Amino acid sequence: MKQKPSLDALIKLLNDDDDIARTAMVQLMLHYPSELNHILLQLQECSSEILRKRSHQLQAIVKFRKRRQNLHNIIHREENFFYMSDALLDLHMMWFEKDSETEIINSYQLLLKDFHALPADSPFVLTEFLKNKQFVPLPDNTGNCDIYMMGAVFDTSFGANTFFCALLIALNEDLKLGLDFEIIRFNHRFYVLHRQSNMICDILDLWSVRPLDFSGYTVFSRNQLLKFIGSICFCNAIHDDAFRYVQILAEILNTDHDTSFLPYPYGGTNGNKTA
Repeated sequence: MKQKPSLDALIKLLNDDDDIARTAMVQLMLHYPSELNHILLQLQECSSEILRKRSHQLQAIVKFRKRRQNLHNIIHREENFFYMSDALLDLHMMWFEKDSETEIINSYQLLLKDFHALPADSPFVLTEFLKNKQFVPLPDNTGNCDIYMMGAVFDTSFGANTFFCALLIALNEDLKLGLDFEIIRFNHRFYVLHRQSNMICDILDLWSVRPLDFSGYTVFSRNQLLKFIGSICFCNAIHDDAFRYVQILAEILNTDHDTSFLPYPYGGTNGNKTA
């Protein structure tokens, strides 16, 4: 069994070049998880500029790993409640790590604030609201992940059909409207069904609303919808040969975090995992 590296030795390695320092950060998280908050506090208050820089880098790594674990738990958990807005934010910040989390949260909060001025007298008042905000729905597409990312959609107004399904769930939750929405899929297309009125919103048809006029559809739970979006992003990462994101999303989507099933170079060769 390998000996646990000393805490002092790992702290000293943080002064080294980026690759060695990053390795030390990973070892700190692996071997000293309970002491991590205290370590970060000490580093942030020390006189060394490089150690203060390392503390921010370490904090970012910790946050990234928490987001990854959170998305994994959401997708694979048995219970079905989580805040969809938090999950969409986590997905965006994993894909665009350098974006401002505060700016995205502020954009979402403004969207919530704007809604309060509208009368909530229709089961599809949320879809009408997004239509009036001039959000443009696009077909699901593995070639462009921007249309699944919260911040990017707020910036451009263009979003994928499934993203807007998830956003409707998020708005319904965060505004506490209590609308009886279900996300359904029929002929490779997603719709929002209001169960009580038996009406659907066809988001791709410019947010049109009509009575449910088909049967044999599949109901997607909130977990399944998020997993579907993650799977599209996974396909996009493979298409773009984005090695890191292929592995990250594979860990999130696979029940036990294992990536050895992936072909070389993403996973392993002859069943052996890569380092």
